[in-house]
Amino acid sequence: MSNWQEERAERNRQSLARLTKALPPIFPSAVLNRALDRPFVPPTPRLAIDGYWRAHPIRADRLTRALAARSGAPSGWTWRLAGKRKDGLPVTFRTPPAPYRERPYARGPGFCCVCGQPVYRFGWHVDLWDAGANKNATWHCACVGAWEFWNAPSAQARLLRRLQARRCG
Repeated sequence: MSNWQEERAERNRQSLARLTKALPPIFPSAVLNRALDRPFVPPTPRLAIDGYWRAHPIRADRLTRALAARSGAPSGWTWRLAGKRKDGLPVTFRTPPAPYRERPYARGPGFCCVCGQPVYRFGWHVDLWDAGANKNATWHCACVGAWEFWNAPSAQARLLRRLQARRCG
């Protein structure tokens, strides 16, 4: 084995040991399987979950939309553009609506700023661990992946056009 392969193998051994030690008794198997199949194993459960949603942007998009539909829009909120001053509103209508990102409608720590639902351990959207909302979190990992997907440069435009064609077909 060459030197870089030995270094990678050693790094993966250390990451796997750290991940195994930090892994809770209940953990989504799809996320764990994907993490273990990576060339570089993520060292923490949160990085494993984050990597899972970034690798599945369409699934993250669907989950984020479902969570946002469950929350609904806050009373009095309208989708509008920024004025001349910086007020946290989008500059164009190409930016997706996210009422909970706006300061007057934000629900605060423990709630996602994109969909408005509670955020649980590791940025997850379901409380698998019966620990309650994570008061330090403001995003679901799925919402982060969806937000990056929605705001991606035009490199992903072909994928979006194919999905839109399928939806509108």
